[in-house]
Amino acid sequence: MNISFSDVGNVASILGFSLTIIILLLIKRIKSFYIFRIRVPEISIRLQTIVSNISSLMNDYESSHYSIDIEVAKCEIALKSLRKKISGSAKKSVKELIEKLYYYQKNQENKTENNIRNIYVEALKIIEEIKEIQEDYKWER
Repeated sequence: MNISFSDVGNVASILGFSLTIIILLLIKRIKSFYIFRIRVPEISIRLQTIVSNISSLMNDYESSHYSIDIEVAKCEIALKSLRKKISGSAKKSVKELIEKLYYYQKNQENKTENNIRNIYVEALKIIEEIKEIQEDYKWER
């Protein structure tokens, strides 16, 4: 069997392309890890504050509709930012809550005390899920 220079070049080209893909995936993973480590705790704290505000406003639900709407809008923005920085089941939970927030904000009939309580509980679940993921990340690197 005779190996020509072009055969070696073809193999080297394929290996080079493979290494490029592997390095690209590793860099993306490292980037995701550091974005999570830096931004997610900030967003999580902001989300905790928003959820706390919603909890306080629910005590006087009838006279707090406007303030609750503002906090729900802030919650949606924080969750949309969070969604881009997480993966797995937490991302699915965030997407589902964003859908509930959209449903809540869609029209006046959806703005019930029961719906806001469900949103509150789901947001608390997400906060706890993020805390668990953060604890797990401490052991990864």
